[in-house]
Amino acid sequence: MDEVKKKLKEKGEIYAQIKVRPAASLTKLVGCLVDGTLKVDVAAPARGGLANRALIDWLAKELAADKKNIKIIAGAGERRKLVRVKI
Repeated sequence: MDEVKKKLKEKGEIYAQIKVRPAASLTKLVGCLVDGTLKVDVAAPARGGLANRALIDWLAKELAADKKNIKIIAGAGERRKLVRVKI
């Protein structure tokens, strides 16, 4: 996650591939896949956009970004998502 923070600070905007596992016990970064995709457990269920909102809340906290500057560009209804974050 430190590398993501560094890129965001340098560029002001990043696009991140994220694989989400909903209904986990805690919302946390689990790791990074070989292709650079971040693997994130989300405590919220994948129902009615709750997991997506929890992911955005977590990213905002972790990256010190405003929630309105975090958008799920692709994959809102899937586990693999493309997310844009601006500062």
